[in-house]
Amino acid sequence: MKTREQCQQLGAVSRTGAYQSFWSFNGQEGSASRYNGVATWIRKDLAPQARATQEVLRDEMDKEGRCLLVDLGGLAVFNVYVPTLHSQEDGSVDEARLQQKVKFLHLLQMRIEETRKLGKQVLVCGDLNLTYRTADVAPVRLCLKVDEGRVCGKKEWALPEDASPGSHISVGAAQKALQAQLTMTAENAKSCLKALLHGPEGLRVPNHPPPDLPLLPPGRVLMAMTRIKGSETKVERSSLPKLWCRSKAVSADDSPLRFLEGLSDELVLLEFGVLFEELEVEGSLPDRVREAPCVDWLLALVSERSEGSETEGKAFVDTFALCHGAACLGRYTQWNQLANSRFSNTGARLDYILCDTSMQKHLVRTPTSELAGSSPLHAAETAEAAQNAATCFGAWHSAPACGRLRASKSDDDGLGLQKDDMRLNNSQFRSPHTGILYTPPRYSDHVAVCARFEGLCLGGVVALSEAESRRTQPCSSQETLTNFFAKKPRLSSRADADRFIIFLTLGLLSSVGVMTTARVQASGRAEPRPK
Repeated sequence: MKTREQCQQLGAVSRTGAYQSFWSFNGQEGSASRYNGVATWIRKDLAPQARATQEVLRDEMDKEGRCLLVDLGGLAVFNVYVPTLHSQEDGSVDEARLQQKVKFLHLLQMRIEETRKLGKQVLVCGDLNLTYRTADVAPVRLCLKVDEGRVCGKKEWALPEDASPGSHISVGAAQKALQAQLTMTAENAKSCLKALLHGPEGLRVPNHPPPDLPLLPPGRVLMAMTRIKGSETKVERSSLPKLWCRSKAVSADDSPLRFLEGLSDELVLLEFGVLFEELEVEGSLPDRVREAPCVDWLLALVSERSEGSETEGKAFVDTFALCHGAACLGRYTQWNQLANSRFSNTGARLDYILCDTSMQKHLVRTPTSELAGSSPLHAAETAEAAQNAATCFGAWHSAPACGRLRASKSDDDGLGLQKDDMRLNNSQFRSPHTGILYTPPRYSDHVAVCARFEGLCLGGVVALSEAESRRTQPCSSQETLTNFFAKKPRLSSRADADRFIIFLTLGLLSSVGVMTTARVQASGRAEPRPK
């Protein structure tokens, strides 16, 4: 970031001078100053009168650089990075942090309503660190209530004594904890299977097992059978080939008994469990459990208001949900990189573009069939298509978790994810649309969201002052961003400065999507990408 060319390469300054950018910087001291920050880019000829302010909340939290308001005249864009909640060591929520987040959202709501009363159309976009629909969270992460050691209070779903999940447990963890295994000879296994109840879901332990059936929790379903020697470790057994597996059974007639034919004294491991679908239907939003007031805030923003109220009808529209609905599976925008969760598509949709209801008629409703990841085998609505999109059909790979290829803490590549391959990256950039733009895993643990609008009127009176707007544009009055950083708390190295700028850029990907699609629609062509 020492030269204008470096600023241009990172997008802080437009090469052609066609764009202006506005920044909200983190003004905190110490280690907290390295995080947060958002920025918004606008093509100059769309709204040459545009101004911005970082003093959005009119509170000390404005110093964190989490919010930026850009006033284009007839349209105001709120670019936000809402605080996240981290569980404490005992799994409980930090109440002080929760109240701080509630305060942030309340102050943001006040400024949004104030802006709407000025007659402006409003966009709210960015990382809200919230979900309000179960469709926006990977099913394995949904929460189940634990009551007296029983999942959902059900006697047949009693957890082992060594399990201590607290008041809730995830669907994935519950399914693992409710597994039961039996080791017996193949001959005894045949008798065991004959005593099970046959049903459309497979072989299930009856509620009142007969005396000759080994002690098993009622209701458990046979999941798999494995031939073992008896001397293997638990890890080694898990890697052995299955004699029979419920998830791979071709049909209901594919009886597991058939796979025991010819076996007698050989040892067989029988695995029982609770069906994932039965647990999933009982699951609730993790955010509803951990931060209910925040979820209520988001729900109120996008839900119908009561008749006769000051804001009758919906205040805002979730552009992705409106276009693609809850039936579109696995479309997430954030994954845990440390756990390589993107490559199993175990994520959540935390990034949004919410538009004022008055803008809804201008929103281009991209057909779901045009979302990335679809193929002749899998429609765009399916979970398989969503995973194809998240991994670029498997071309983006996960970071090694162990062995000599594991990335060290000093590795400049962070998790050691693959180097950029522009052929893969460019394959994700499609024509302007309303949806998700799947950027490479190495860029961030988030991907961009985008929305396309047509026929918007950006003209109008700008309500922000030139003085407060100037503070959000250090590039416009100085030769380089280096001069601006010199007036802030010093970063320890050039590498820190680079990471700081890159993080700002990634934190705003959702807003870049909005403004980028707006400029493309206005001119019919986009500025060439820097090489």
